[in-house]
Amino acid sequence: MIKSNDKSFRGWWCIFIAIVLLAVGPRVFVVSLYQISSVSMEPVLLSGDVIIVSKTSYGPRLLKLSSYMKNKTVEYCRLKGRRGIREGDIVVFSMPLHNISSEFESPNAAGCVAKRIFCLPGDTVIIDNNMISNDGVTRFLIENQLFPHDSSLHWTLEKYGPLHVPAKGDSIELTDKNKCRYAEILLSENSGGQVIDSVFAANGKNITTYVFKKNYYFVLGDNFYNSFDSRFWGFVPEENIIGEVKGILFSINPDKVGFRKFRFNRFFKTVCEQK
Repeated sequence: MIKSNDKSFRGWWCIFIAIVLLAVGPRVFVVSLYQISSVSMEPVLLSGDVIIVSKTSYGPRLLKLSSYMKNKTVEYCRLKGRRGIREGDIVVFSMPLHNISSEFESPNAAGCVAKRIFCLPGDTVIIDNNMISNDGVTRFLIENQLFPHDSSLHWTLEKYGPLHVPAKGDSIELTDKNKCRYAEILLSENSGGQVIDSVFAANGKNITTYVFKKNYYFVLGDNFYNSFDSRFWGFVPEENIIGEVKGILFSINPDKVGFRKFRFNRFFKTVCEQK
């Protein structure tokens, strides 16, 4: 009788695991849905669009349970994908924790945003845009907030850079300029690291030359003057990138009511790459 109950329990447990895998598996390994909550990617993506994000393009990312259980740190590994991340891809990623929101936008309920890849690891960011904003006051306020928050650079939204995007294995001299530009990376890649009197120290040693441990990306919103992106808060670690935006499942206009809120012309719409 006890053996029979044991078998019955194991059977129900297997069914439960199967249901969980069927419910969660596709979202983790194949595709997931996110809702756009800002205007930063207009006209390609509109606020209210529910987008389809592929996990197979770059490979699904998985939480490293060993690191979390041992050190309570959130780290990810990535399975092999169909291809690497490319310039011009529209990606969904989790925002760096030190920059959650702005006057332009805030992440959606999942803490994620969508932007376009502008520069890859190892590239140099140079923005030379001849667009002219109609709101000079807004531009002035914005330009005093630009990353890496060094007023001596005199960078603007239209004239930005050059700025090197770190790649795993890249080596830099920790000059005062580089410590300013990469301070957040230095601290995030080295638990307990600190900058004291313009000297970076980690593991009890002063470091003058640094080798980056991860790949990073520089992202922009298509809505050039209304996007809170890498120009303001810096680089996106590769592990933060969730997947590639492939299309729009449906779209709801948050300013409308009833059936008029549905943007039927955006149902099942593909998102094209822009090089």
